[in-house]
Amino acid sequence: MNEKELVAAGDRMTARIRHVIEHDPGLRTALRRGIGRPPKDIANFHAHAVVAPFLPERPDHATERAFYTVAALIAAQQRGARDQDVARAALEKDDGAEGGSTGAANTAAGRSRRRNLGETLAWAVEKGRVNGDTARDRLHLLARYRVDRLHRELPKLVSYLRADLIPVDWGYLLRDLARWGSERDQVAKEWVQRYHRTRDDIQRERKRRDDDASGTAGDTTIETEDRLS
Repeated sequence: MNEKELVAAGDRMTARIRHVIEHDPGLRTALRRGIGRPPKDIANFHAHAVVAPFLPERPDHATERAFYTVAALIAAQQRGARDQDVARAALEKDDGAEGGSTGAANTAAGRSRRRNLGETLAWAVEKGRVNGDTARDRLHLLARYRVDRLHRELPKLVSYLRADLIPVDWGYLLRDLARWGSERDQVAKEWVQRYHRTRDDIQRERKRRDDDASGTAGDTTIETEDRLS
């Protein structure tokens, strides 16, 4: 699978798992058991029924682990995070279903909201949910891990984000994890670059709004003084 196909497969699997865990609590529990474990682990035996249909033919180690890890992470979310996931998916579906130019604009807006892990962490920092130094150090640490160690350590970070209702783009996460075996340095670079770029963009936009607000307040003061003189 190429990157686009990986994202599409990840999106389809995410939709399927949302349905499964809503209607089959037992299978949700089974999927959760796979966190940090390789696909061959007995803890993943029940997960095969859900994950296997979305796997490419003869996936490499990193790709196979990506599908099983993302499935387990989705299932492991707390109730509030699962409800948020469902609500966001419904909103994006409604946006994409609208016709005409408005529908096209909404679909484009939906694509622009897609974020890799670095961008997700940047938003968490700027919203005051995560310390900036901690987020940066965590990204740098993850970048050093090989595939199996990454899949043992990453769930801690993702679970922390979801517990605080920070949205995670499961399709993009699956794509990046699948590339980790052959493109680890590239994916890590993309995460770190997006982290810093996004923080810079948010801070500049915040400053622009503050400057605009200050300018508006100044104009109001001048107008008031003019009326009183």
